[in-house]
This record gives sequence, C-alpha cells and structure tokens, in this order.
Amino acid sequence: MIEKLLNDKLGFAVNEWPLPAGKTGIIFVHGAGGSHLMWLGQLSFFRKDYNPVAVNLPGHILSPGPARTAVKDYAEFVLALADALKLDRFLLAGLSMGGAISQYLALHFPDRLLAVALLSTGAKLKVMPDLFHLIRENWPEYLKLFPQFAFSKNAPKSVVEQSLKELARIDPVSAEADFRACDGFDVIGQVKNIRLATLIISASQDLLTPPKYSDYLASQIPGSKLVRIENAGHIVNLEKPAEVNSALGGFFKSIQEKK
Repeated sequence: MIEKLLNDKLGFAVNEWPLPAGKTGIIFVHGAGGSHLMWLGQLSFFRKDYNPVAVNLPGHILSPGPARTAVKDYAEFVLALADALKLDRFLLAGLSMGGAISQYLALHFPDRLLAVALLSTGAKLKVMPDLFHLIRENWPEYLKLFPQFAFSKNAPKSVVEQSLKELARIDPVSAEADFRACDGFDVIGQVKNIRLATLIISASQDLLTPPKYSDYLASQIPGSKLVRIENAGHIVNLEKPAEVNSALGGFFKSIQEKK
C-alpha cells in the first residue's frame, strides 16, 4: 500500500503510484471517525483489475484538517481527489457516512460515476445528541463503547482491536464533525432520483444503520440490488471481507461488461 498526499491536502492510499493506465478507478469512502485503513482488504482484492483508491477525508490521518460538518463538503473533497487523479468517471463505494457522501454524489454528479455501492448506510443518518457530548467530553469512553455498535458479537477479536487502534489515531474533533455531517444528512425525499446502477450492502446485526435503512434504499432506488450479509455488524467490510468483496466484485464486473 502506498500512502499519498497531493497538493498538501488530498490524502489517499493506492496499490501503485502513479495509477496504472487503462484500469477503471474505484474510490472507497470511509465512515465517521474512519480512514483509508478500513479499506485495506478492498485495495488488495481489487488491485489486479482496477485502480482502487481509499480516500482520507479532511482531518483524518493523511488529509489535513479541519474536518467538515456537512456531507456536501466531503463530497466536494472526493470530487477534487477524482479530478487530481484524472478519474473522469469512476466506481464509487462508501460505508455509513461514506455511503451518505456517495448518495450525494449520485444525486448531484451522476455524470462522474459509473455506478455506486452503498454499505451500511441510509437516506437519513440522525445521530443521538448524547453521542456528541460523549465524543467531546469523554473520548476514552467512546473508544470503549465503539465495538458494541460497530461490530457484531461474533466479530474476530483481532479485527476489533485493530479498528480501535486506528480510531484512536483520529482527532475527537474530527470524529464529532463527522457525526455532525451525518446528523444533517437527509435525502429521504430525493434518493428515488438516483438513476445509477446501485448495489446496497446491509449487515443483519447492524445497530447503527439497521437493515430497514437498506430496505428503504432498495425500495426507492430504481433497479438497485440489495445484498444482506448475515451475522455481521456495521463495519461489515472488516467483519465479513470475503462476502463483501464477492458482492462488490460481481457488481463491478457487471458494470465493466456493460461499458
């Protein structure tokens, strides 16, 4: 994995640099309090046939802050990265807040996307007010509680421990900003206007964005495909990487065949 910072502000991770010519780009967008590190399994899996790029949103490890408090602003950052990488049209995958960013781009910049994959997300991401206070006033307690809502009880201990190490690298101010962005996100009335090929991946034991969130997306987005991963929690790509990669791989291949 190669970690890069362009223009002193655009942070991301890739397998090869410069990006090899002739391969379709996939941009992976992390969730609240996350980073490019949550997509390492996807960077490895898709490296042969694609140019996978794991973004770091502002204020998250590779990209300088400040973090943003609106999904729109994060979406503009993703587009700026795509422009810098000369990805005129690309595949897009986002988890949780990353899924909100992906929905925004699918609604407002569909001409830039080949298709979109929405993981563990919803058309509205309301956040409990107590969470803001917890992050701001007691970050260690937030880290302690994180595994309970991010993973199922069956998640491998090594996965949970590694995720906690990565989360501890994030500034609490950035994490709070992320959840502010989630709290202000609501496309309940617009999501039906997405006309791109869309894959929706849901985890059966997701406590943050329960399956009903993905069911709603599937009912609203014309022609979308819903895949439910059993016995997994919110960060489904870390907990069930083989199943997620299989679903994404089949979806992306079908898009490539139509090009």
